[in-house]
Amino acid sequence: MNPRIRNAILALVLMVLVALLVVPLARWQAAKPPAASPVAPPNPVVTHTHRQITFMAGPSYRVYAKEKYAVSIFGEAGAGIGKFDSGSKGIPAENLGIWPSETRAVFSVGANLDYNFYPNLAMRVTPLYLGSTWGGTIQNNLGVNLGVIYRFGRIK
Repeated sequence: MNPRIRNAILALVLMVLVALLVVPLARWQAAKPPAASPVAPPNPVVTHTHRQITFMAGPSYRVYAKEKYAVSIFGEAGAGIGKFDSGSKGIPAENLGIWPSETRAVFSVGANLDYNFYPNLAMRVTPLYLGSTWGGTIQNNLGVNLGVIYRFGRIK
């Protein structure tokens, strides 16, 4: 088997295993009631804090590759863990008019635009679309990620 295909399959299997481990762990953590403070009185003010964690995996295809530039596209799907009532002092998220705290499907598509400074050092710009399905509706998000890539090992 081609080593690149084997490595991609191993990475995909590892991401799925991590997602299968983290989702039940997050549900267990969210189910635990918050500990009451014996010193501070309860605060009736609702604070608006929330968490969203996504675990996604999917294919990537290199469209263009030259010495200085490279372009690849990707599509990913997975699970998103949303905890939207963490600052609501015990009031359910649905009663506040926000999305319920749950694990739902998420998906993303985008393109990696790489500029290679050296064979092992590059800068990456990734415009992307992220869709999430909390509350039974689709939330549309557009964004851009910026990063630096360092390739370990021998460059062929």
